[in-house]
Amino acid sequence: MAHADVSFDRWKKDFRKEALAQGIKPHIYDRAMGHLEFDTEVIKHDTSQPEFTRSIWTYFDNTISPKRLKKGKKYLKDYKKLFDRIEHEYGVQREIIVAIWAMESDFGRNYGNKNVLRSLATLAYHGKRADFAKQELFAALRIIQNNRISAKNLIGSWAGAMGQPQFMPSSFLR
Repeated sequence: MAHADVSFDRWKKDFRKEALAQGIKPHIYDRAMGHLEFDTEVIKHDTSQPEFTRSIWTYFDNTISPKRLKKGKKYLKDYKKLFDRIEHEYGVQREIIVAIWAMESDFGRNYGNKNVLRSLATLAYHGKRADFAKQELFAALRIIQNNRISAKNLIGSWAGAMGQPQFMPSSFLR
């Protein structure tokens, strides 16, 4: 958790030194992080995550629906060849992939509208798991540096998860 007497801009300057020591190029950091502002909405979400404020069964009851189950079964059929290949190559069962896809983004319908860098920087500065967020922010900067996506197109959840499966940046890199 950041100290109250350290401004977000000051934190970004200090974090820049750490990012450069981690191999992030100065121009990548400056372009990606230079104009980011603290996001109070992210902190509000961080303190009221439904997975942690409701019982697991209430959470599941609100996220698993007959419509999602039907859609999941359809996708299992529609993408059978792709799932065959994924299971063979990676050893991950298709049902697990479809369940994650359904739970995390409703099959791509909602994967967030937040700038991942802004979310992670906010959480690294003032979140419950600041060290975790800082490591994920390093990973997000590596994704940008490796030309996988631009900073402005790195959109995801308030927590910094990205894309349809809602992978954290470090998981994406792995």
